[in-house]
Amino acid sequence: MFYSIVSRPASMTKTIKDQVAGSDTTNAESSQQGRGHEEQRDPVIPKPRGKSKDRTASFELRLTQVEEGMGAVDAHMDNLDQWVEGLEADAAETHEEVREALTKLDESNREDLQAIRDGFMAEVARLRDVHQREINSLLMQLEEA
Repeated sequence: MFYSIVSRPASMTKTIKDQVAGSDTTNAESSQQGRGHEEQRDPVIPKPRGKSKDRTASFELRLTQVEEGMGAVDAHMDNLDQWVEGLEADAAETHEEVREALTKLDESNREDLQAIRDGFMAEVARLRDVHQREINSLLMQLEEA
């Protein structure tokens, strides 16, 4: 139920100071009561302190571990970058070597093909000459007969 400040009953208009001043409980007791449980502790033993420091130290330790892990990841990434750059350089060099080898092979094949063509044409010319002589010989034999 929602009450505006004007419409609150008088019993609810006490200030927080009035409520605390009229209370017989201490802050520790009220905070324990507010949580719904009471802690029984020996008054001679000092209240444990430093949980915040422990948490801070634990957090700083974890943060340091994360930073070290990130440093290791960064170093690994740098190594991978260098490895990739090396592979790219090797790939470019290999590509150039393959291109040169194919160019030489193409030139060699062209030279071989030209040599084969020249040899074929020479053989054709020789066979033509042989056939021409045989035809001339046959024609002479026919004329003599």
